[in-house]
Amino acid sequence: MLDGRRAAVLDFTGTGLDVDEKRVPLYLVVARIVAVSGIGFASAFALFLFVAGVWQLGLVALAITALFVFLMFLIERQPAEEKER
Repeated sequence: MLDGRRAAVLDFTGTGLDVDEKRVPLYLVVARIVAVSGIGFASAFALFLFVAGVWQLGLVALAITALFVFLMFLIERQPAEEKER
């Protein structure tokens, strides 16, 4: 019934979805993990520095958080551009 390369998967609505259409490239998965982890660590470090009263370094950590948020925006835009081609 299923040939190993392609399989029909039922989602919650009961419609058949093609597994090949839902695959995300490995580099995007790794980039998302790095971006989300970077956002978490940098923002937590910024909050720690703000509470400690070290405002200058806290602002640097907040800027790094913004950099990771921008990186996440670029990463999430990538699959949409590939789908349009």
